[in-house]
Amino acid sequence: MSILPQNRQSPHPPPTTQTYCLPRQETLGSAPLILMRPPTRIEDLKAKPGVVVCQHCRHLVITETSPENGSCTYLGILALILAGVSSCGCCLLPLCMTSCKDIMHSCPNCQEDIGLYSRIKEKTYPVRRIDDPQEFR
Repeated sequence: MSILPQNRQSPHPPPTTQTYCLPRQETLGSAPLILMRPPTRIEDLKAKPGVVVCQHCRHLVITETSPENGSCTYLGILALILAGVSSCGCCLLPLCMTSCKDIMHSCPNCQEDIGLYSRIKEKTYPVRRIDDPQEFR
């Protein structure tokens, strides 16, 4: 049963549907070629996985991310302690919050760390191995 008169339409437009395109696949011989966005610089990585060329194994990969305690986590704990929220361990709440932790990007191919996204500075720093000769140039 409709409350609106027969000749009037609803003030709200009908819901629209959106279509999404999947990555385009082309074939070269028998192997499919999947086109994807170009790799980003390590310094441009944020809290989500990104497409980069791993500096260790030189493969084009989508990074794996894992949260790690960092400056933002410890400053959050300090702020809660200074605010007087130290009873029953509530000041340790930032240790359980992913949004307070730094993000480590690693390569799924060689398992090496690629970059560390700092929440407090909102910047990604490339991770270099100690035995990397470029580190000491």
